[in-house]
Amino acid sequence: MKKQSLKDVKMTNRRLIIQLVLTNGSLSRIELAARTGLSPSTVSGIVNDLLSQQILVESGVYVVTGGRSRQELQINPQYGIVAVAEIGRKGAALYVYDMALQSSRKEEIADHYMAGNELLAGITAAIFRAVSGEALHAGKMKGIGLLFQEDMSASDFSVMYSTGFSSATISLREALVTQFHIPVTEEYSQAYTIRHILEKETTDAVENHAHIHIGSRVVVDVTQGGSSLALHDGPCTDVTSLLAQQGEQADIRRLLDTCGHLPQEPTEIRKAEPTLEQLTAMLGRLIAMLSTLFSLDAVFVSGHVAQLAAFAELLTGYTQRLLPPGSCPRIVALKQGDAGTVKMMAGRLRRKVLCENVLA
Repeated sequence: MKKQSLKDVKMTNRRLIIQLVLTNGSLSRIELAARTGLSPSTVSGIVNDLLSQQILVESGVYVVTGGRSRQELQINPQYGIVAVAEIGRKGAALYVYDMALQSSRKEEIADHYMAGNELLAGITAAIFRAVSGEALHAGKMKGIGLLFQEDMSASDFSVMYSTGFSSATISLREALVTQFHIPVTEEYSQAYTIRHILEKETTDAVENHAHIHIGSRVVVDVTQGGSSLALHDGPCTDVTSLLAQQGEQADIRRLLDTCGHLPQEPTEIRKAEPTLEQLTAMLGRLIAMLSTLFSLDAVFVSGHVAQLAAFAELLTGYTQRLLPPGSCPRIVALKQGDAGTVKMMAGRLRRKVLCENVLA
């Protein structure tokens, strides 16, 4: 086993302290020492460094431990800001948060679909409107998140970026990194719903799963051993054409549009049975194919149609008929998106900024 250097140990300990404060909101030095197992002197040294760098701040709240009054520590809200751009087919918006995850600003980027360079220009303009030039110059902007909604994919937003000497087609993320010189992360809103479910799991292992989102397109992402796989065109692959080949000469686009407007009321579901049967047949064959290619404990399905009563049961029944007994993965219909997904991404971005750059 490779021996850790003093720098590695210091980084590990600093990261551990920051993560504890992030998780608990505020803790005293004695509480940090008790929870980390580090000596009080080591904790005090690390805390003093973090205070001098303005990553931590004393909250002004005192707690009594061992008969002594001690002040709690918390993440300094003024240390910096993170921004999340929520991108969908009907528009985009920018949300700005401080390090306490208090929302300080929301800027509309567009009320219509934007692609590539237009979206890059829109995000850049929204950042300059939301964040003062003084704050940008002082390095207060710590990270940007790109949150793709519905069946959007990062591959939809390639940018023709020019340096003045040459030009090249790069991703939106790469263009923003080049422009602002800060970490930029990409995520999909459905991923947060899945993570929320996985955090609540107490029995079945679900490190190996697939996610199918049904919108104007059908996209799939696969996780094996807890890590997302790179598929044909990135983490999320459009399989709409594959479904069309499997369908009974169906117009897949029209079918998906119909499924996007099916009634949610249980009494109205029977009217949709022919459409549901056609869709579940296609999805069942897709799940059966995925199950032969990957080890899957569960398949999560999201989108409007996944909200229909008993949809997961219908899909499970069809898929079970296509696979050997006992080999059908658990099929879970995800309920419609959590309104807090933007803030959840801001929280993950904050953690990444603070914990991965503690010695920067």
